[in-house]
Amino acid sequence: MGTSVALTAGATDDRRVDKVEFYVDGALVGTSTTSPFSVTWNSTTVGNGAHTETAKAFDDASNVTTSSGVGFSVANFAAPTTAITSPTGGTVSGTVTVSATASAVGGLAQVEFFFDNTRFSTLTAAPFSASWNTLDQNFPAYDGSHALTTKAYDTYGQATTSAGVTVTVNNRGTTQYQATFGTPTMPLAMVYDPAGSATSKVTVTVTNTSTINWTNTLLYYRWFVADNLTTDVGSGGAIAMNLQKGKSSAPTTLTVSPPTLPAGVNSGQYQLRIDLYNSATAAWFAAKGNQPPQNPVIVNKALKTALGLERYYQYVAHDAGAGMQHLVNVANGDSILRWTPFNAPGRGLATVADFTYNSLEEHSESPAGNNMSLSISSLTRFGLPIDVHPNNSDTNTTNRWIGFTDGDGSYHKFQGNLDGSGNAYYVEPPGVHLYLRQYSTTDTTHWWAFTRPDRVTYFFNQAGYPTYVTDKNGNSLTFTLYQPPNYDNPGGPAFQITKVTDAGGRFFTINYFTKATAKKPQVRGKIASIIDHNGRELDFSYYEDGNLLSIVQKGGTNADGSFLPSRSFVFTYTTSSGAGPAIPNAADRVNPDPKTPNESTKLFSVRDPNGHETTFAYITSGQDKWKLSSMNDRAGVATNYAYNDATFTTTVTPPAPGGASRATSYVYDSDGKATAITNALQQITQIEWTADFTVSKVTEPNTSFTRYAYNNNGYLTDKYDQMSNHTALTYQNVAVDSADVAAHWCPTSGVMNGSPCAPRTTVAHISQLLTKTDPLGVANGSGYQWTFGYSPNGNLTTVRDPYQNQTTNAFNSDGTLLSVTDANQHQTQ
Repeated sequence: MGTSVALTAGATDDRRVDKVEFYVDGALVGTSTTSPFSVTWNSTTVGNGAHTETAKAFDDASNVTTSSGVGFSVANFAAPTTAITSPTGGTVSGTVTVSATASAVGGLAQVEFFFDNTRFSTLTAAPFSASWNTLDQNFPAYDGSHALTTKAYDTYGQATTSAGVTVTVNNRGTTQYQATFGTPTMPLAMVYDPAGSATSKVTVTVTNTSTINWTNTLLYYRWFVADNLTTDVGSGGAIAMNLQKGKSSAPTTLTVSPPTLPAGVNSGQYQLRIDLYNSATAAWFAAKGNQPPQNPVIVNKALKTALGLERYYQYVAHDAGAGMQHLVNVANGDSILRWTPFNAPGRGLATVADFTYNSLEEHSESPAGNNMSLSISSLTRFGLPIDVHPNNSDTNTTNRWIGFTDGDGSYHKFQGNLDGSGNAYYVEPPGVHLYLRQYSTTDTTHWWAFTRPDRVTYFFNQAGYPTYVTDKNGNSLTFTLYQPPNYDNPGGPAFQITKVTDAGGRFFTINYFTKATAKKPQVRGKIASIIDHNGRELDFSYYEDGNLLSIVQKGGTNADGSFLPSRSFVFTYTTSSGAGPAIPNAADRVNPDPKTPNESTKLFSVRDPNGHETTFAYITSGQDKWKLSSMNDRAGVATNYAYNDATFTTTVTPPAPGGASRATSYVYDSDGKATAITNALQQITQIEWTADFTVSKVTEPNTSFTRYAYNNNGYLTDKYDQMSNHTALTYQNVAVDSADVAAHWCPTSGVMNGSPCAPRTTVAHISQLLTKTDPLGVANGSGYQWTFGYSPNGNLTTVRDPYQNQTTNAFNSDGTLLSVTDANQHQTQ
């Protein structure tokens, strides 16, 4: 444990805690007087073996509470030793034998072998010699310099990394398979449409660096799934590249088509590689050791039924424990998990952390694990940039649009156009109420902006990464961006968000796994921990394939001093085929092996902090592949899902107590919106929608109906109940800026340059409630009306009731409430 061991405790009181004393085996070892309460202890003052820690909390009235004891073990043995004995340097090729020595006073557990911090072997017994295949296509060591290391672990978890041995890999020798590539601009995302996909252009310059004139040499693009670089899943190009030795090609453009997404997959991450192929020898240059340009690309299927959580989709919900919820989108069978571990109120804006898992993704680009979306008060999936077009990879440079994956995994596309003066503007898709524009041409941190109808604005920098969220009073959440080296975030976004700071200066800290802390490239760049401004911590662990393994809420003590243990969610996955769990034994799913092989990205189970499992099963073939087929709740009771794609109907069959069927059927339209719900008694509720994806009419089984109308910002303007009683609401509509005018809005056709959009008539993008008239007032033509007034910033300054009694609010410059004056002129400050 060493000479500097942190002992921590949580303590609260109805007034204040003056100090906390820390004891080991009953002996006082330190005192802390400030929260978070922590001391540093020298564990070498006690012997190796079992010991007990307790804490005493003292309040300002000298009341004392002693915590329950926490047991721990001291193992102050010398750290293991290890060193590489062969090779000692020089040049290597092919498969290399790497040998090492290792020993540990506390007992040797295992020795791991690495090149460039990528593990290629693990041995638990001597002799410690491992085979390193420098041409392994999944973990290639391309020609050039590489560092070999070993890491030895003792039985107490201590680890030591050896000194590095630098070797030069040379598999190409004097052959023709030697080339360099200019730096091509790869697309961030592409759309796969079975009816005909859009293409992207990738331009590259190739140089023959060998001493041989090339013949039969062709330039290709190749697609690989993210976790298998052995066999491509699509390729194209075949452009002749017969260069003389030492010569470079002219800039050459490849027209890249996206790979075909498998049945049942709506989104996936692929690797796009540019490589050379010799048709005479049937050899790829990369397979011979020549490093190719390669980047991850998100491929989204052109679907109307999308991922994530939107108010116009219909979900079936169940609790998964400790505040986590499981939902199923009845239109596409997407199995979703949702959890909100942090919600910290702030001045104007709260800092909220949300996790959303979507089963119908495939190796999504996310720092919280495959298929797991994270948002910390962010519009986009945490850390991802918006996708701005046209860019250098676009075939059609006149097609202007911006898209993004939001915080719960839904993709939204804003179609762009040019007005008569050549100014660009963008229109929002149906159901999305955001006003997008280029905010600045000089301030790179406020380059792009999305504004909601309540004036909250999301800012992005020139590269498309999130920078600020600002409310109507200028209070901002600030995202601190860090550009990690490529080896710490291989294939990931160029920037990571390391801190989210609120308007009061309080911040959440986000830490990531790096080359130094993660053995597998699939884990590097993933989030290691999130710590809020009160010191509450979430820790993350992952399987070696990048799937999320667990989320741990760090424990402490309760208000009475009793021990509060950490709480854990544990996630396991199906096999790659989906036929069953990758970890069949339930006991092994309690603490899963991170090295579990043959996993898909589809959850088989989530275990709540009390040890109760919710399990999932999927359809494994046909056009409905990977849709959820059943869910077993924490009591082990099944809910089943059946899909009729011809009639757009999904039937949900929950448990049947007493044998009585409780099946409910949902009919949905081509956009995924529910249009009819038939309950277990065969009673039908019908739902109608507007072009902006808002509910316009609900007809109950007895044919009574309620009608609704909305303005273009999605705010309710009229409600007619079952008796036709009419409640009316009017709004003050405010333009976001001078460009927020009818000429820049979606036309009444609902289509802009071939993309659907939300028609907008006379309403600008900000709405403030002006009047609310009850049904009697509507019927009489006057009276029964509430009126509301606002400051220029949009703060609610006056509320007048139907009797003309007025309440007045005054605000500070930051939007905090200064005073309230009631209808009797009594003022509260």
